[in-house]
Amino acid sequence: MKLFFDTNILIDVFSNRDKESEFSIYCYRLVEHNLIKGYINAKQLSDIYYVASKMLDKKIALEICSIICELFVVVPYDKFNLLNGFKSDFTDIEDASIDDSAKLYCCDGLITRNSKHFTKAKSVIYSPKEFHTLYEAMKIS
Repeated sequence: MKLFFDTNILIDVFSNRDKESEFSIYCYRLVEHNLIKGYINAKQLSDIYYVASKMLDKKIALEICSIICELFVVVPYDKFNLLNGFKSDFTDIEDASIDDSAKLYCCDGLITRNSKHFTKAKSVIYSPKEFHTLYEAMKIS
């Protein structure tokens, strides 16, 4: 299974900043253990570095980004992603580009804590908690 991860999920994993981070961590661990294939785009990686360097420090931010690069497929972010974002019905270009990348790389879904931001998405949207429930049900059947 191929899943695109919204930036907020990975920031949750490394900062434990949200009360439901346990579900983000669960989804991350599925990638870490090669049970699913995780995708992000290159812009997200720079955003994660920026946030992590402000929340933690630059050395730790580099380590985090290195780990993500080892575990996740990091797909390109280029002018076509940006132009598609401009043309989309999304209110946020970054969210539009994430959905666009997820579809372009044939991902089975997109994991985000902000499903309200993805009401115009072409991808199947899961919250970390919803995906946890789905994955556990798939394991049983």
